[in-house]
Amino acid sequence: MYRIYLLFFLSGAAGLVYQVVWSRLLHGVFGVTVYATTAVLATFLGGLALGAVVLGKFADRTRNPLRLFGWLEIGSGLAALAGSWAIGALEPLHVWAANRFATDAATLIVVRMLLAAAVILPPTFLMGGTLPVITRAAVVRLPQVGREFSALYALNTLGAVLGSLAAGFVLDIKSDVLSNPGDTRAWNIFANDAVNRDKTDRFVWRFVKPLE
Repeated sequence: MYRIYLLFFLSGAAGLVYQVVWSRLLHGVFGVTVYATTAVLATFLGGLALGAVVLGKFADRTRNPLRLFGWLEIGSGLAALAGSWAIGALEPLHVWAANRFATDAATLIVVRMLLAAAVILPPTFLMGGTLPVITRAAVVRLPQVGREFSALYALNTLGAVLGSLAAGFVLDIKSDVLSNPGDTRAWNIFANDAVNRDKTDRFVWRFVKPLE
């Protein structure tokens, strides 16, 4: 049982690392952070909901829910990798739309949402099926459904929190996608404060804020 908990904890962490990476990649395409973040969040949550509804039906039909969970995770990872490669191919379409329509035009917003969906919807659709499937694997008797579902959801959410923190404060050092050394709109809070520079921990030191 603890292995199932660990698997779903790691699944939540990986999912939020994906989300942060997609935000960074689409920011490079859209050029505006708010559009990239909005597109990623809407498509991410929509994909999870759609996957839970559609793929959740197979949870009670499979004889080996853990195996199905594994295939869903492998599939979502491969789909995320393919989507990351596809962003470069889709960028010319966004450039064409951005040059043709106004920044706040509904048509351009639709184009951006469709581009985000093409990249994010396939992996998040598969991710959405993991919760009902892993719940089916964890539940032995019907009275356990509420308890096991709550525990799995809590661990998955905790993994998501730690995954997003890792993507923003740890993995950015190792990744050219997550790091943003050329962003002149941000600066370290204590970068020019000689009094506090050596008195803050690494977590706080890495916070940045927009230049005034």
